[in-house]
Amino acid sequence: INKNIYLDKQGKFSIAADYFDAGSYDNCGIKIKKLSQYDFDCTDVGNKLLLYTIIDTTGNSAISIVNIKVFDTISPILYSLLIK
Repeated sequence: INKNIYLDKQGKFSIAADYFDAGSYDNCGIKIKKLSQYDFDCTDVGNKLLLYTIIDTTGNSAISIVNIKVFDTISPILYSLLIK
């Protein structure tokens, strides 16, 4: 799975595990969906690999590697003082 995420004006982005789910299922039902990281900030800009894990009600699990690219597309705001 490849996804792009964009930091907001506070330099943050948060996701839930379902953000990467494309219809996972299990005959006994899925109990847990989890990611290795949920919150992103300016230190995460660039490519990141995450683990996406689903666990069914009997404890069986499946793991997928998720490749995301974190972008900061908001320019800084410049304030300057003119000294006379």
